[in-house]
Amino acid sequence: MSSTRVLGQAHSIVGKLDNTAGKLVQYAITRGQDFGEFTLDKYHSFSPLIAENVYDITVATSVMARNVIGGTAPKQVLAALARARKLIEAEDEKQTD
Repeated sequence: MSSTRVLGQAHSIVGKLDNTAGKLVQYAITRGQDFGEFTLDKYHSFSPLIAENVYDITVATSVMARNVIGGTAPKQVLAALARARKLIEAEDEKQTD
């Protein structure tokens, strides 16, 4: 399968899920429920594309998934702190010279 076709299929799936998350959030808020309380059948009523691994989504896994520059993964936060410390040290050295 060509990469163009794979990208087209991925785009199509994302398009189908476009507003699903918003609808799920609204549904949960109006009922005072957490996502973990939903059955897989309830998730499927929003989209048949949602699989059982939806239960693997947590705050921790969401934070860890953002492992890119500027992301929320601990590795990225530590790297950003290190860069900030270097910048502060460089500024301090300029001011003491």
